[in-house]
Amino acid sequence: MDNTSLANLHPLTVLVIGANGYLGSAVSSAFLRASNLPASNFFRVYGLIRRSSSARALALREVIPIVASLSSDSLAAVTQSVLAHSLTWDVIVLCTEPSQSDPVAQTQHWHDVLALVRGLAKASASSPAGEGKAVTPLVLWSSGCKDYGVTKLHGDPDLQPHTESSPLDPPDVVRCRMGSALRALDIGDTGVSFDVAVVRASPICGYSGSYYGAALEYAAACAASEMEKKKKAKVLKFTANANTIMHG
Repeated sequence: MDNTSLANLHPLTVLVIGANGYLGSAVSSAFLRASNLPASNFFRVYGLIRRSSSARALALREVIPIVASLSSDSLAAVTQSVLAHSLTWDVIVLCTEPSQSDPVAQTQHWHDVLALVRGLAKASASSPAGEGKAVTPLVLWSSGCKDYGVTKLHGDPDLQPHTESSPLDPPDVVRCRMGSALRALDIGDTGVSFDVAVVRASPICGYSGSYYGAALEYAAACAASEMEKKKKAKVLKFTANANTIMHG
């Protein structure tokens, strides 16, 4: 690659909060292997982790480690540690969970996470000249179907699937997470700081997390084939037993 080509490359910065966990590891790797970007773009992935002992494992996977902890460091210190790597962030992914045994700590954790996201979004929107153009980050807030509570059992005539319109009724163990996701959506809807989407962990296109990765890759290959043939788009159907729980 010549110098002109290198000069035209523009990294898209991604911050994965909780990058060394089960979900965070899969998400980080998914960004790094993404291939459907414009030729001039690529993802540069950073991982925010609490322990320095996890930094080497991240670096070996080509994820740039940032060691800081919202539970032991001040919010300002964590924010500055992240901004020291980049003043603008294109994507911020939440893959973190606080201790489930202390409700007060849970509430404080999610308050600090949301404050961190707002601080990074504010910095990204006001990037000074020469430090890259201002951006509005896309925040991917991981959550789960537990937000909807427990369904009826198989065979019950009142059994209904969980959908995005299902009433929210989470158990206490994840209630703080759900409430923070709702607050993030309220902030994102104003369009002031960042765009946000709440995503369920199951559809993540990442390794052993689920079969969704293989399904999405198959769908992408089918779409590319149809485009190459210049045929009208078709509906790709996945069949399943009606008694099988499709967690996604």
